[in-house]
Amino acid sequence: MSLNLLQIRPEDLDTIEKRTNYTVGVVGCKHLGIFHAWLSIQKGFKVYCADADRTALNSIAKGKVPFIQNEIALKLMNCIKNGTLNLTTDTRLAASQSNIIILTVPVEIDDKEKVNYSKIESACKHVGLG
Repeated sequence: MSLNLLQIRPEDLDTIEKRTNYTVGVVGCKHLGIFHAWLSIQKGFKVYCADADRTALNSIAKGKVPFIQNEIALKLMNCIKNGTLNLTTDTRLAASQSNIIILTVPVEIDDKEKVNYSKIESACKHVGLG
């Protein structure tokens, strides 16, 4: 995309019609990510949802998202059909097509309370390459 978030002015986003010109990339499309995707779509943005877990993306595409209301899951399927929502395992692609990036990749904590940042670091690296 030729325009990044730092170049977007508040008046560029003050109506749904104007927001349709922008794409939000959500990296990590499980519980938190799919809610961010849905809210972004509701506000008028196009969305690229990227997740390494192809099974999670397939569930969204089939409208079988156990933690989300059935009505919203069906609407998400319609968004995929009309091109408002794109699902991909390619984080670089999602980043390259997006004006705004939202990272919802979890940080893991093991039994000894040691924090593992590897998934978020990997996501950031792929976003940067995109």
